[in-house]
Order: sequence, then C-alpha cells, then structure tokens
Amino acid sequence: MSVRFITGNLGADPEVQAAGKVSITKLTVLENTAEYRGDQRVEGLKPLSSLCRSEV
Repeated sequence: MSVRFITGNLGADPEVQAAGKVSITKLTVLENTAEYRGDQRVEGLKPLSSLCRSEV
C-alpha cells in the first residue's frame, strides 16, 4: 500500500461503487501547480488533475 498526500480541490463529486463487501470511492483532485524562477514562485497556467481511489 502506498500513501500520497494531495492538497487541492475536488474536481467532481466522489463516485462510490459497491464491489461485493467492499466500497470503492473514486476522487478527482485538482492540484494547483507552480514553479520557481530564481527566488520567485510563478503560478502554473492550469491545475493538475489527479485520480485517487480508496477501498473500504
């Protein structure tokens, strides 16, 4: 199992699917992007979309 922390906003409503006794939740998270040019932080043009899945 891997763990990753993502800070951002939900891009869509979570989708929950039943798979036997397990519930699978799918999330789309929009992460703000930026880069450093010298000492200045420059915001990215568009957010990065990450797909996450959780099984309970």
